[in-house]
Amino acid sequence: VLRLLAAGRVDQAVVVGEDLLDEGMEDDLLYEAVEQGYRVSGALDEVPDVVELRDGPEAAKEVEELIDLGGTDGYWTWKIRRMEADRASGRRVSPVVEATARMVSGDSQGGLEGLKVALEQRDPLLALVRHDASWDPIRATPAFQETIRIGRSQLRWVPPRPPGG
Repeated sequence: VLRLLAAGRVDQAVVVGEDLLDEGMEDDLLYEAVEQGYRVSGALDEVPDVVELRDGPEAAKEVEELIDLGGTDGYWTWKIRRMEADRASGRRVSPVVEATARMVSGDSQGGLEGLKVALEQRDPLLALVRHDASWDPIRATPAFQETIRIGRSQLRWVPPRPPGG
């Protein structure tokens, strides 16, 4: 799933990830990869299904209501709360998802700092940054380019971003 995401084949990654979840594979990284794949591909309406598998029907209803009310902003309101709860319960929180939350909330410097943490921790979801439009406002900046250059050297298995992708 991660390699498909890295290659920009987000729709295919989500299908494979959903199949694995449907077969009973329970893994926080897989849940997160599928959820973020849906977000990156613009299919926020699919996120509650993944949330229900991981966290149950009440959590799915909550995220669905927030997405219905606020779209992407509603999703991030829910996601930030969930990351706080996950951290409090000892669950791993993806530094990439945290950095993206900062980015979409207008804190591009905090987002870049979060990406550096993700690089240090070798967060497997770094592959998403290349295909996530949330990063487009700073994608051409020297600071972002340098961070990605460093990341590319550390994560050699990640293919380059496809033209126009």
